[in-house]
Amino acid sequence: MPVEQVVILGGGIAGWCTASALARKTVLSVTVIDLAGEDNSLGVPTPVVSTLPSAALFHDFLGHDEDALLAATAGTFSLGTAVSDLGPGAPTFIPFGEIGAPLGPIGFHHLVARLRSEGQAVNLANFSIAALCAQAGRFARPAVDDHSVLSTLDYGFHIQSAAYAAWLAADAIAHGTGSVAGRISAIRRDGAGLITDILLDNGKTIAGDLFVDASGPGAALLSQQDAFAFDSWAHWLALDRVAVLCADDRAAPPVYAHINAHDCGVRNYWPVQGGKAEQALLASRFAPDHIDTRPFTPGRCRQPWLGNCLALGAAAMAADPSSPIALHELHGSISRLLALLPHDRACRIEASEYNRQFDDECDGARDLMLLPYVVNSRTGDAFWDHSRAVAAPDRLRHRIALYKQTGRVAEYDGDPIDATGWTAWFDALGIRPARHDVMADGIPLQQLEVHLDRIRAIMLKALGTLPSHAEYLRQNCPAVQSRAA
Repeated sequence: MPVEQVVILGGGIAGWCTASALARKTVLSVTVIDLAGEDNSLGVPTPVVSTLPSAALFHDFLGHDEDALLAATAGTFSLGTAVSDLGPGAPTFIPFGEIGAPLGPIGFHHLVARLRSEGQAVNLANFSIAALCAQAGRFARPAVDDHSVLSTLDYGFHIQSAAYAAWLAADAIAHGTGSVAGRISAIRRDGAGLITDILLDNGKTIAGDLFVDASGPGAALLSQQDAFAFDSWAHWLALDRVAVLCADDRAAPPVYAHINAHDCGVRNYWPVQGGKAEQALLASRFAPDHIDTRPFTPGRCRQPWLGNCLALGAAAMAADPSSPIALHELHGSISRLLALLPHDRACRIEASEYNRQFDDECDGARDLMLLPYVVNSRTGDAFWDHSRAVAAPDRLRHRIALYKQTGRVAEYDGDPIDATGWTAWFDALGIRPARHDVMADGIPLQQLEVHLDRIRAIMLKALGTLPSHAEYLRQNCPAVQSRAA
C-alpha cells in the first residue's frame, strides 16, 4: 500500500517543523495530533533554543523567510560560543565559519602550530572574522563574493522556543496541514504489525500510512513497537538535572552564546531581542541541593524507525540541553526523511538506511557533546574530576588522540561540525598537537608572520565596515514581540 497519509504525534517544535517540511516539499496528506501542554519535543523545555549554522541552511532549503522567522521569534544571530571556567586561563571562544587561511596545501592551524613550536603565543580565534565580530558586537550575513574575508563568516540563531513552534505551526497549516487535539487511547495495527490508526481519548480515529513520533523523551508511539530500545549515555555524562530562567533585557544582545562552568555542571546564556535565557545544568550526585530542577537522561533510541513509525526530536535522541545539537539533529532527521520518503507502508529498506545514517549522526553528536567534559582541565571539583576520568567512547578517544599526535582531524559521516569546528574546539580546550605538518617547516618564519599579520589586518579592516548586531537586527528583522518568554 502506498504512503499517502502522514500522521505526526505531538505538536511543539519537532512536530510542527516536520509538518512544515512535508507540507512544503511533498503532496502527502499531513495531520498533526497536538498533545498540548509544554513543548518537550526537543527535550527539557527551555524558553530559548540555540542553533548551529545548519539551521540557516535547513530553513533556506524549505523556502522559509529567515528575516520573518527571526522577527517572529525575537531571534538574534550567533557567531559562536564563549566558554569560561573549564580550566585555568582566560575565557575562550569557539567561532563559526573559517579560521585564518592556508598557505598552499598547509592548513592554517598547522601554520599556527609551527609558530607555537618556535615559542610564539598565537591565539587561533584571533584569526576568525566571526570571533572578532563577536568581540566587537558587530554582524552582517556572509558576503557572496568568495574573495571577501566576510564570505568566511557563518552563523546560527537564538530564537524563542514557543514563538518558533507557533511560527512553524502557522506555516504548516497555511500549506495544508491538518490538526487535531487529543491523546492516544489505543493503537490499531494490521496483520503485519504496521500501525493503521490512532484512537484518541476524545473518540476520534486518525488513520495514516506513516506515523511520526514527535512526542518528546517518552517516545509515546515508538515505545509501543516490539523492538524499541533506548540506550542511555548517563555513564558518559553525569549531568541529569536542569533549571531554566528567563528575563527581560533591553541591552544590546551579544552575538554569541556563553557557556560557563560551575562546580557541579554548567550554565548557558542565550540572548534574544529584548530578553535572555539562562539554563543551569548539574549532576545531582555531586550537587548538595537541586531544588527547582528537572531531570533529563541523555541518550538515543537504538532504532528510531521501526515498521511504519519514525521518531524525531527528543523521541529519538535526548542531547545535553546545553548544546545546540537537539535542533541540528531534528533538522537533519527531517531532511533525511524527505530523502528517504517511502512509497510503501512497510518502509523496510528506507527504515534500514535511515537508521544507519542516524547511527552516524548520533555518534557525532555524542562526541561533540562529551568533548568539553572528558578533556576539561578544571581540577578539585568532584563532578569535573569524575568527567575527566570517564572512559570516553572509542571514536571520541580516537579523535582526540589523532589530533594530539598529528594535528589531523578525524571526520565521519554525520558529524555536526566540520574539521575547522573540531579544530576550534580542540584548541579552545587546550589540546595541542605534538607535531605539525612537516611542510610547514619549509616556510621561513618571517613569511609565516607576514601571512598572519596580513590576515589579521584584512579582518580588522573589514570589521570596521560592519554595523552593530543590534543595528543589523533593527534594520532587517526587528522583533514582533521582544520578550524572552
